[in-house]
Amino acid sequence: MLEEDPGSAPENRFRFSSSGTEVWTLSAFRTAVLFYDTTILRWRVWSIFTDTPQFLTVPRLLNVQGQFLTSGDITPPLISGFNHNYTPGGPTAIYSVLRQGLAGAATITGLGAIGIGIRIIIRNLSATFSLTLTHEDAGSLPFERFNLPGAAPLVIPPFGSREVIYDIAVERWFVV
Repeated sequence: MLEEDPGSAPENRFRFSSSGTEVWTLSAFRTAVLFYDTTILRWRVWSIFTDTPQFLTVPRLLNVQGQFLTSGDITPPLISGFNHNYTPGGPTAIYSVLRQGLAGAATITGLGAIGIGIRIIIRNLSATFSLTLTHEDAGSLPFERFNLPGAAPLVIPPFGSREVIYDIAVERWFVV
């Protein structure tokens, strides 16, 4: 990745440093998470995953659908129906992307405390079923509930995704 490459339109360029002259190379199994900085109209680095255990092989980085997973992703078993206090991977799981498969239409009423203080992208991997997040649903513990725009359910369509963040001050998940 070349910083401020004149081969790209200015609004599509990377900015890694104040000098604007760095070149970043991502070797095998490395992942860079980028975000768009609307202040300077450039792509910037959010984080880089650099751990490469010696036993890591390509097949170990693929989920059951054969899709490539990066560090911080989790693909739990298929769900359907209502899922209260949803904690995929258990209470010690750490991830930034929840790649959710569906066995039928599914609803998540609240996320477990596994993501406190971080953002989580919820991806619906189903080609058929929608995934719904509910607003302030009593089925989940108060500190695991979603506070959604318009106090209405949020539907994530097939192959869609939404990003949520946990606000520690009000103890709720919010859509970013």
